Amino acid sequence: MIITRRPLLMGAAAAGFMASGAHAQSAADFMGEWFGALDLGSQRLRLRLVVTDGPRSTLYSIDQGNSAIPVGETRIEGDQLTLSLPVINASFRGRLSNGRIEGQFTQGGVLPLVFSREQASEQAPARDPLTQERL
Repeated sequence: MIITRRPLLMGAAAAGFMASGAHAQSAADFMGEWFGALDLGSQRLRLRLVVTDGPRSTLYSIDQGNSAIPVGETRIEGDQLTLSLPVINASFRGRLSNGRIEGQFTQGGVLPLVFSREQASEQAPARDPLTQERL
């Protein structure tokens, strides 16, 4: 039996395509509430992120009065989530994998940040939104 390279390559390409399709993300996978924490060394800030299907996603800093920090832009491309937070001159870029968004929070420096669907054990009361005037 003679096996040519063409069927072998086509089979490998099809297997690769099917495997990559199994891990494809949709925007709906990002929607809803996510919880994470920024480790600042001497302090740990718990965060709640609410991703919506539109321009109104919001980040809450639970340990800083639970103020709403409006997201300027929410961009979802494949398994990547990018958030701009112009009110606090910050951004987040992460990748969705296994039910977690793992990425980097940038505000002056770069810090690792992981969001998951698991809720923090205690919630602070909601406060007025954080605006430029309140900074």
